Formats: sequence, C-alpha cells, structure tokens
Amino acid sequence: MTEVGGRLFQRRLSWDSWRYQFLLLWLIVPVVFTVLISIVRPMFLARYLAFCLPALIVLAAVGLARLSKSWLIISALLLVMALSLKGTFSYYDHDFDLDRDEWRAASFYILDHARPSDVILFHIAMGRMPYEFYKSVYTGNSPGPTVIYPTHGTRFDYRDFMGRPSNEFLRTVPSKYDRVWIVLKNNETKTGTDPTTALINGLFGESYPHFDKQNFPWIEVRLYSKQ
Repeated sequence: MTEVGGRLFQRRLSWDSWRYQFLLLWLIVPVVFTVLISIVRPMFLARYLAFCLPALIVLAAVGLARLSKSWLIISALLLVMALSLKGTFSYYDHDFDLDRDEWRAASFYILDHARPSDVILFHIAMGRMPYEFYKSVYTGNSPGPTVIYPTHGTRFDYRDFMGRPSNEFLRTVPSKYDRVWIVLKNNETKTGTDPTTALINGLFGESYPHFDKQNFPWIEVRLYSKQ
C-alpha cells in the first residue's frame, strides 16, 4: 500500500498515475474542505458531496476492471448493485439529510378555514412561495386570505423573496384587520423566539381576544381574530 501511494504521489508521474491522482484528489479534497467549513457552519450533508460521485464511480469501475477472476468480478458487481438499490429505495422513501416542511397541509388548512375578509402575513417572506403553489392546486372554493406581507404589487419581484415584516408594519395591522393569519417558520433561536415573533406575541395577543394555533412539521399557523 505504501509503495502504491509513493508511486501515485511522486513528483514526476506517468499519464496513468496522474489520472488516478486526479481522481483521488477529486474524491478527497471536497470532503476535507466540507469538514473544515462545517467547523464554522454545518455543511457536512450528503447533497453537498454529490460533486464527488463521478470520481468515486470511475475509481470503482477501474477497480472492477482490474479484478482477474470471474467470481470476484461477479461478487463485486452484485455488491455494488445491492448498495445502489438500497440507496435508490432510501431516496424514494425519505430524504437523505433533512425533513420536509409540510407546506401542503399548512396551506390547505388555511384555505379550508379562511373567510373572504381574512388577511395573511408570512413571518419569512419566502414562505409565500410554497403557499402560492399549493393555493394554485387547491380544489376547494376558497380564494384564500389576502396577502398583506410580502406584497409589492400585482406581480412578484425580488422583494417578495427576502426579509421579514418590519415592526412599524406589524403595529399597523391590528387597527386595520379583524382576522389575521400568520405563518411562522424558523422563528426559534437558542435563547427563545426571535424579536419579530416576540413582538407578534405581545402586540397581537393584546389586540385580538381570540387566538388559534395549528402546528405542522416545521411550520406554525396562527389565526388572530376579534370575533
């Protein structure tokens, strides 16, 4: 093993050795880099390492081609196929490294229970995007509540994909609307709720006597009403 490694990483390489060195670096360097980055920000996830798959596949193919006995080749191929099928079944059964937000259930719940005069705002602007998608495939009769945040006209623009409602905007809501839907996501910090949620808790809790909450995976839907 030491002899092979010495030939592979010596300064003057033959064409064959250089190709293997390139593939090994392609396979190893992104993994090491991701591990180092993860010290600062967690990024060691399977989807970030897909870049290494071509190198791994080529090296595995080379290894299979170098086997001299038929029974070894067949055994190795069967092992590779079994591992591939296991990964394929796992992929279609569930995600590799994350849990999905249940936007479908949350959106349909809002649409099923909304009244014509209701309004809705999203704690994170991006939350409107999946909601609008599921609203477009909703088969019920409800048009859904009117979106008051984020909204910048009749068409989407870049501002509808970023930011959170300002404190000044939130303070104007209770005086204008009797029923308000609020969709919360990623609003928990290490010390508790974020400042936007804290303001909503205090301001809306005082302004609206009726409060209803439904929790979905990674999403919280609230309904504040005066009636």
